[in-house]
Amino acid sequence: MSADKETKKADRPLKLGSFSRELKVAESISDDQLEEATAKIRTNHQQHVLSYMARLELNDQRHKGKKLILENLTCFLAGWAGQEYFYNEVLRVAPETR
Repeated sequence: MSADKETKKADRPLKLGSFSRELKVAESISDDQLEEATAKIRTNHQQHVLSYMARLELNDQRHKGKKLILENLTCFLAGWAGQEYFYNEVLRVAPETR
C-alpha cells in the first residue's frame, strides 16, 4: 500500500464516539463521563468534538483535580493520531518607546 493510500485511510473527521471511547481506554474519563459526553451531543451538532468535550468540563481521571481543557484534549488527540503536538505562544510585541 502506498503512503498516499495509508494517509487517506487515516484522514477522516473526528467522531465523538470513537474519541470519547479512546479517552475512556486511556483512563482519562470514567464510564459515567463517557455516557454524559455521548448523551449530550444529540442536542448540539454544531460544535467541534474537542470544543464540545472541553465545554463539558470533565475531570481528568489521570490527573486528579484537573479538568480536560481544550489544550489537553488537543494534545491527547495528537498522540492518538501519532502526531507531534506543538504549542505556539501568542507573540507579544512591546510597544515602541519614543
